[in-house]
Amino acid sequence: IMEWNHIHHLPIKNNNGDLSGLLTCSYLESLDVDLKEVLVKDIMIKEITTVGPYTTIVDAQQLMESNGYGCLPVCDHGSLVGIVSKTDL
Repeated sequence: IMEWNHIHHLPIKNNNGDLSGLLTCSYLESLDVDLKEVLVKDIMIKEITTVGPYTTIVDAQQLMESNGYGCLPVCDHGSLVGIVSKTDL
């Protein structure tokens, strides 16, 4: 899906529609596993930093730069509403 859509970050939702993980191209490239043999739930990043829709662009950019993040999921009252990436900024 990521290659087909030319995206580098893929938020993962659980059955309730809540954000439960994140896959990134750079993270997938760092893994020493056969990706054909694993499930998303086993390799996704589970500790996720998010921002809200009213977070300023400056604050989001500083958060990404200070932590080395390539993206931040945007959540509103616990629901995923978007994603902002370094490319967007």
